Amino acid sequence: MKQLILCAVLILYGFSSRAQQQVKQITLVEDPEFDSNIYNYYSGETLLEVPSQGVVTFDINTGAGEVEITPSSLPVITVEAEVIIMTSNEKKANKFLSEDLELSLEKKGDRAILISSFDYNSPEDGHDRVNPFDFLKSPDRKINLKIKVPNNIFLDIDDNAGDLILANLVNDLDIYDGSGLLYLNNIDGNIVIDDHSGDMVLKNINRQSPAQHQLKIRDNSGEIRLENLRGELTLNDASGDIIITDLVGSLKLNDASGDIRLTNIEGDLTVDDASGDIISRTVAGNVEIYDNSGDIYIRDVLLDVNIRTAGAGDLTLEEVRGKISGDLRKLNN
Repeated sequence: MKQLILCAVLILYGFSSRAQQQVKQITLVEDPEFDSNIYNYYSGETLLEVPSQGVVTFDINTGAGEVEITPSSLPVITVEAEVIIMTSNEKKANKFLSEDLELSLEKKGDRAILISSFDYNSPEDGHDRVNPFDFLKSPDRKINLKIKVPNNIFLDIDDNAGDLILANLVNDLDIYDGSGLLYLNNIDGNIVIDDHSGDMVLKNINRQSPAQHQLKIRDNSGEIRLENLRGELTLNDASGDIIITDLVGSLKLNDASGDIRLTNIEGDLTVDDASGDIISRTVAGNVEIYDNSGDIYIRDVLLDVNIRTAGAGDLTLEEVRGKISGDLRKLNN
C-alpha cells in the first residue's frame, strides 16, 4: 500500500496586543484507496487560533468546502482546517498547495479575520482559469472548516460554496451564502441572511431569549424550512417552497414562486405572493394577503383578515374571529 506525504509551509499572521507571526505546517497524505484512473486524493489538517479578547467582529470569508461554527468556552477563536486536493500527481498537488492556497486567521484591532480559499489564477496571469468543479478538466480543491467562537462576537460570514452549519451560538449573524445547505440550530441573536442557492433550515432561534430580535432573510432559490423561532421575521424569496412553523413574532413574507405553508404565527401576518398556494393555520394577529395566483387557505385567525387581492385560485377562510374584508370574489361559502 503506497502512501505519499507532501509538506508545505504556510505563513499565517495573527495580531493580538502585539504583532505575532505564526508558522503552520500542513502535511498532505495521499489516500491509497481512492478509486480513480484520473486523479489522486490528498488531504491534510492544520489548526489556527487567535485570542478573542477585544474582538467585536469576526469576518469569515470562505471558498469551497463545508463550514461548521460552534461556540467556544475559552477566550480563543479556533479554526480546524482540512485541506483537500484532488489532482493527478505529487507535483501538481504541491504546486496548488504552495501557490494557490489562501488560509489565514489574524486579529486587527477589534476584528478577527479568517480567509480560507484557493486563489485560482486568472487569464491575465498567463494561466487558464481553473474551474474546481469540472472533474474532467481540472482538480477539485476545497477546505473544510470547524470554527469555534466565543459568545457575543458579531459574525460576518461570506461563504462561497458548500454546506454552512451553525449551532448553539449566542451571536448576532450576517450571512451571505453562495450555494449549499444553510443550517442554523439553537441560535440566540439578530440574524440577517442573503442566500443565493440551496436549501435553508432554521430551528430553535431565540427561544431562550426574552429580547425581540430581528430576523431578515433574502433567498434566491431552494426550499426554506423555519421551525420554532422568536423575533420579527422579514422574508423575501424568489423561488422554492416555504414552510414556517411556530413563530413568536410578526411575519412579512414576499414570495415570487413556490408554495407557502404557515403554522402557529403568534403575531401579524402579511403575505405578498406572485404564484403558488398559500396555506395558513393559526395566526394570533391580523392577516393581510396580496396574491396573484394559486389557492389561498386560511384557518384559525384571532383578529382580522384582509384579502387585498385574491388573484387566480380558490379562497377558503375558516374560523376567523375578527372582520373579513377585501377581494372576496373567490371565497368558498
